[in-house]
Amino acid sequence: MCTSGRCENGKCLPTFRCGNGVLDATEECDDGNTRDLDGCTADCKLEKGSCGDGKVEVLLDEQCEPSLMNQSLPYDCDPQTCHFRSKFCGNGIVDAGEECDTGVRNADTPSAAPQRDCRTDCSAPRCGDHIIDAFEQCDDGNRVPGDGCDRFCRIEAPAATLPFTARTIDLPVLPNDSATTIATSHAPAGNTGPGAVALMATGAAAGIAWMRKRRKQR
Repeated sequence: MCTSGRCENGKCLPTFRCGNGVLDATEECDDGNTRDLDGCTADCKLEKGSCGDGKVEVLLDEQCEPSLMNQSLPYDCDPQTCHFRSKFCGNGIVDAGEECDTGVRNADTPSAAPQRDCRTDCSAPRCGDHIIDAFEQCDDGNRVPGDGCDRFCRIEAPAATLPFTARTIDLPVLPNDSATTIATSHAPAGNTGPGAVALMATGAAAGIAWMRKRRKQR
């Protein structure tokens, strides 16, 4: 009886589980948690990368990586898009490396029936291909969450923003006398406690005294 994993051909093998910190064969990443927006999604898919980096990022709409391709296959990997590239795409026959092929009807236009239509690279219409199909609200070319368009091509609520930007404004610097230290040593912005009120009153009094002094000197 296998109690620590799964049983295959009479052998007890470890169970693959996203979030355990171990990179399994079915995972693109595993950072030890099941959270999105930290580089590795809750289902262990990479949230960042680029075509040609040697890692197939499914959420970034990659099907392959040139460096990982078996050269004996009858199709290759486009180094610009990281999509399978068939030499026979467009002949109306689904050849090796193709998801679909409707011949002259292959098109990169919005699709109302993804199960019937086909793109010009012989891949099926899908979320993340930069084309907003009838079943999508948006399509930003990926299925990474948190960027306004989620992994199912639904519009995400915008991130919360502050109603204003906090900033500190320095008070005018007075001449070099006792009032200078008092006037410039003000409380932090937003501090409205008793200490701030007392400091404001002291500064005001110092300012009035300085003005009277100036008048007498005239």
